[in-house]
Amino acid sequence: MKKRCMVFLVAVIFLYACSGAGKKNIIECGTDDSQDECNRKMSVAYNDESYCGKIENVEIKTNCYASLAAFKMDYKVCNGITDDFQRNICIRTYAHAKRDLSACDEINDSNQNDLCVRNIAIAQKDKALCEEILQESQKELCLSTIQK
Repeated sequence: MKKRCMVFLVAVIFLYACSGAGKKNIIECGTDDSQDECNRKMSVAYNDESYCGKIENVEIKTNCYASLAAFKMDYKVCNGITDDFQRNICIRTYAHAKRDLSACDEINDSNQNDLCVRNIAIAQKDKALCEEILQESQKELCLSTIQK
């Protein structure tokens, strides 16, 4: 009976260890990493933005969401960023990389929105898209860049 209990206990411990439950991932988190830096690394390693939400340092948290948005190619991850300016940059970066004009609509600042549209218009060499830019200086820059 003791032998069976011991075998059962060893089997349970083995299965628990193999499942990864209850352990901190040592591969992603070095001994010199802060808890915030560890959570940032874990978010990318596990493709999971919930780790970004645990970060207290605003700069690291912003970097976490921006990195994960780029990795997942999903601008909605940028919504975890509380600073509007940084969130808009995150969305703009995604929109330019994917040439996704609909993502520009998520930007709540007209200057940042114009930059987003301009970047896509230049990348696609689309003069008609340049015409949609509200700021005259940005519109002219867009058109002149495409004409070169």
